[in-house]
Amino acid sequence: MGTLASISVHAPDNAQTQAALQSALKTLDTLNQTWHPWESGAALAQFNASIRGGNWVPVPAQLLPLLRTALRYHAESQGLFDPGLGALTALWGFKEAPDPGIQHPPPSLSAIEELLKKGVGIGHLQLRQDSSGAWMARSDSPALILDFGGLAKGYAVDVVIDELARYGIHDAVVNLGGNLRVAGSKGGEPWRIGIRAPRGDGVLAALRTAENMSVLTSGDYERYFIHRGTRYHHILDPRSGAPARGLISVTVVTPTGLRGELASKALFIAGPRDWPRMASRLGIDKALVVEENGQVWVTPAMKPLLEFAPGVRARVRALPLPPTDSGQAA
Repeated sequence: MGTLASISVHAPDNAQTQAALQSALKTLDTLNQTWHPWESGAALAQFNASIRGGNWVPVPAQLLPLLRTALRYHAESQGLFDPGLGALTALWGFKEAPDPGIQHPPPSLSAIEELLKKGVGIGHLQLRQDSSGAWMARSDSPALILDFGGLAKGYAVDVVIDELARYGIHDAVVNLGGNLRVAGSKGGEPWRIGIRAPRGDGVLAALRTAENMSVLTSGDYERYFIHRGTRYHHILDPRSGAPARGLISVTVVTPTGLRGELASKALFIAGPRDWPRMASRLGIDKALVVEENGQVWVTPAMKPLLEFAPGVRARVRALPLPPTDSGQAA
């Protein structure tokens, strides 16, 4: 999934634990192969190719849960979370993670505008059930390429925690590039999670976890390149077709990894002025947000969970969330 994966468990070092870990890693490999948007043998890549003709085609069973979830959160986030930007991702050179610090120019504004006019975004996907109850899909745009990179890791950490539980392991941390799901404890003590500083190699804060929670971070430091001193990262704003601006890191705490990853992306794209409203709309009460200027914002429900690194506290301000939007999604 374009990142490092780690699984930590508090369990006896025996054959059952080793079998659980091997099964979990195999599950991650299977999910990666299924959801890859570019490799020809992947189910998602084949589905992308099949919908380009504009005809109704069957939705593979292994893609249906994520596809329906993606459509739901696209609506809840008012279009900010959009897993239909694969063509833009490719145009910007983020099909794979660039080498750290690499320098090259961004795509031209005309190339971005041309793609936007053709029609990118999951809003161009139609989904229905036929008379037999089978799910069918089609696209009204030849430029639509689904890319589940913005939700697959959150979904995967949930799946792996469930996989470990089937082997009797209930104390674990699964981490996919800063997307974590925590279960149980470490010998009766809470797991402590470090939240990466978006600039440099340090830690912004340590987070004390409950027995079952997810900690998801979206930042501009995982996939990016530099051009003339400007950082261009992979979290694209569907409204402009360019990297979202104003924030450099968003961390949220949620019950599940899937919801957390979707929400962290939506808040990041919402930007400095609108992320509190979007958090309220999505039902996110625990968030830690870092602006481009270094200002750190934390919601009241998040603050008690955090121990900030020396030198960070002076930049931290609490920000109550606005009332829930009327008619918003739960």
